[in-house]
Amino acid sequence: MFTFIEIFLVVFLLTAALLFYFYVKKKNVKQETASILIIVGSGGHTKEILTLVKSLGPHYKPRHYIIAKTDQMSEEKVHLLEKSKKSKEKQIKQVLCNGPGTCIPVCLIAFLFKILKIFHTRIIYVESICRVETLSLSGKILYHIADSIH
Repeated sequence: MFTFIEIFLVVFLLTAALLFYFYVKKKNVKQETASILIIVGSGGHTKEILTLVKSLGPHYKPRHYIIAKTDQMSEEKVHLLEKSKKSKEKQIKQVLCNGPGTCIPVCLIAFLFKILKIFHTRIIYVESICRVETLSLSGKILYHIADSIH
């Protein structure tokens, strides 16, 4: 049979090996980035979505924006927030929107690509803070196709 010291030594070495493995693995893990497409509405939608973007962690990069051609104020606010960060990322991994009707066609295309298995993009819909009782029309439409609704 095994002696107490032999059993203790085996348990000690296994524990040390596991601790070392998890410590080294945790230290060497690179945080994967996720490119994100942000649909900017106008007025209050711009304020809400930019507040949300400011709270995103550094791993949500690169960030791409869709802004209406006529909405110069939102474009200026996005430029101030991003300070001309450039990106070469080709595939968008997430679409983030908060209610402007302009987000519907983009989300439908992302959903179609997902169904056709062209590429998988998560659709994240955040309802406008002014909607306290019911979903907006955009929310009701995206409820059926979004991966996450908040």
